[in-house]
Amino acid sequence: DEAKNEQGKLYSRIAELEEILLHAKIVNESETDSDKISIGCKVTVTNLATGNKEHFEINGYKKYCLMNALDDIDFLLDNQAKIEEWEAQAREQ
Repeated sequence: DEAKNEQGKLYSRIAELEEILLHAKIVNESETDSDKISIGCKVTVTNLATGNKEHFEINGYKKYCLMNALDDIDFLLDNQAKIEEWEAQAREQ
């Protein structure tokens, strides 16, 4: 049972990586516009009213959420059918 759970996790991770690679693009950093953000960029956001700064790196998930105005919950709700399908497959194994 434990082995099946691990196998399910591995299949899920493989699918996740395949999706990332499907949309991957090799970029020469010296040819990028510093006024724009992209995957892999380290970004600092400053609250002009308070001066507080937040640092984060844009990854594929964050970019997708930013481009589609989604927070973590919205992302999960948008993918609920895929999640339920994966859970059903994991139960069958």
